[in-house]
Amino acid sequence: MPEGVILFDIGGGSSECVLLGRPLPTNGGPPAPEIRAWASLPVGVVTLAERMAASPSTAPCSRRDCEVGDFVDRFAALHGDRPAGIHLLGTSGT
Repeated sequence: MPEGVILFDIGGGSSECVLLGRPLPTNGGPPAPEIRAWASLPVGVVTLAERMAASPSTAPCSRRDCEVGDFVDRFAALHGDRPAGIHLLGTSGT
């Protein structure tokens, strides 16, 4: 059984990350999630495309990838740095 979930929603102007722990047992109904951390990252599909359009990169770690990675690394460092047995669940618009 996983120790938690990182839920991420990729939007146009920003992306949200939520670290959920294991829910507590209930006597009925769906379990309430334990929200351990939440952050809104100032990177989304549109904002990245606009900022990176002027200088596309073909390097293995493009500027875009490194920028997103920096935000995600900060979130992980502040909130448990990749606990073992965690699931990733991503969502986005159309």
